[in-house]
Amino acid sequence: MAYFSAALPSKKLKLPSSYKIIEPFAVESCFGGKHMIILGVYRSPKVTGNNYYMKLKVELNSICSWISLQKQFIVIMGYLNLNRLQPDQREGKILLDLEEIHGFKCLISEPTRVTQNHSSLLDVMLTNKP
Repeated sequence: MAYFSAALPSKKLKLPSSYKIIEPFAVESCFGGKHMIILGVYRSPKVTGNNYYMKLKVELNSICSWISLQKQFIVIMGYLNLNRLQPDQREGKILLDLEEIHGFKCLISEPTRVTQNHSSLLDVMLTNKP
């Protein structure tokens, strides 16, 4: 779900294909005179299966490639359930590879989920223009 003020010119964009693992939505808007696309992405932590992480990587790269062709200023945020603080693990590597391949920088560097025994960065905000 996304909320945009009526004072901001915005429109929901049609995505280039359907996705089985991620739930994305894209909105084109203008903030402070800068036209941008905001991509929201959710990935359920409960979905698994054969070649799951390979399919996830393909879907994320596909939508990021598409969005990169749409506008010069991009913001990607959401609950991806990929722990960016563990680059040596499969999930963290997927996210860090996505950043490197598409030239994104993660604006959140502190853990977004903290328990007594563990901390993780699962909620990300990526952009190509920090």
